[in-house]
Amino acid sequence: MDIYYENSAGDKVVLSEWPIAVTDVTQLFERKWESSATKNVARNRSVLQYLTRTEKEFPFNISIYADSKEEYLSIANNFNNIIDYDIRNESPGKLYVGEYYLRCFILESAPADYEELFYTVDLNLQVYSVEPHWIKETSFSFLENTRSEETSGIDYPYDYTYDYNSIYGKGYITNSAYSASSFLMIIYGYVVNPVITIGSHIYALDIMVLCQDLEQIKMRSFAR
Repeated sequence: MDIYYENSAGDKVVLSEWPIAVTDVTQLFERKWESSATKNVARNRSVLQYLTRTEKEFPFNISIYADSKEEYLSIANNFNNIIDYDIRNESPGKLYVGEYYLRCFILESAPADYEELFYTVDLNLQVYSVEPHWIKETSFSFLENTRSEETSGIDYPYDYTYDYNSIYGKGYITNSAYSASSFLMIIYGYVVNPVITIGSHIYALDIMVLCQDLEQIKMRSFAR
């Protein structure tokens, strides 16, 4: 399983391959929901106000292996430069564990002494996330020759060289998560009057998209 940190500039440091090793990845999956309730003493009960999961800090430990202190310092400096970039720019990076990532900062890196016998240094990291939810991105594509199986529309007793079918290029995506998911939709032309339906809500654009080469129209929306 690949474990690595990618900062907001796209620079990576791999944490699951020599000379860096993760001590315990399970620390990253700690969870805690905050709650608030109002006591109703007369009815001997409490009324729940809200449950929420906001910012959280995670302990995360790694080990750096090096044949000398100089080599260790070179590895550590590269690691610190990558994680500090996000701190200086106040833009979170992504900590990947397999296919999932956590948007976060690495606020603290506390190294132990260099162990001459084992050529290693243990680093105690502190991972901070303002939205502590693990994310997996999945891509779906709808090609221009995709055609709905629906045949509803205008029909005549005499045949024409074209059909008055109601919908072309229709497809479905089922959100397999247990909650609403954000998405990014990219439309490459040729497209006429694109429509997207989320649950019972319909979002339509009365436009014609004609994109060539690097031109593209991006629509960003969030399912609620």
